[in-house]
Amino acid sequence: MKADPVRLLALDLLVQVSGGALLDPLLDQALASLEDPRSRAVLAELVQGSIPWRERYRPILNSFVSRKFPDDDRLLQLMYLSLHQ
Repeated sequence: MKADPVRLLALDLLVQVSGGALLDPLLDQALASLEDPRSRAVLAELVQGSIPWRERYRPILNSFVSRKFPDDDRLLQLMYLSLHQ
């Protein structure tokens, strides 16, 4: 199964923001790179929707993760993104 480029872009943005990058310039640049209005809307919702909900998603994820929470930030952001979807 091939990963959706918009979702991969959303994941990359979330990882960068988690690392301290500013959301607005990154998102503006990413949105400008997409031609399809639907793709832009999906990207904006995935990124802007996932970020404020991360702390609310953590307890939900904890109920499904039996081991120590992952140290890999990319994996953690992927779990937040997946739950948001």
